[in-house]
Amino acid sequence: MSFSSLPSGIKDANAVIFAKPGWLWGITVRTDGTNAATATVYNNASAASGVEAGECAIPGEDLTGYEALPRVWCGNGLYLKLAGTGAKAIVYYEPGPNA
Repeated sequence: MSFSSLPSGIKDANAVIFAKPGWLWGITVRTDGTNAATATVYNNASAASGVEAGECAIPGEDLTGYEALPRVWCGNGLYLKLAGTGAKAIVYYEPGPNA
């Protein structure tokens, strides 16, 4: 069995990543070079609430950070919450069965 993740594309605001069940693989966070940034993915199809499935937080001077995750199941969907001035993120996910 092989697995592969899909990138969400660059997000610069809170966003629905996938509104159906799926697996979270990882998160890349980018800063504006000054301000710290945090990207949190929730097991939720439409809001930043419920169970946190993964998070990546980096200081502003780091510019880019990545958090690899052990294929976290999100049975309700994946929702991204971004915090930090100039923060951007890419979420890597895999659609669940029958999604």
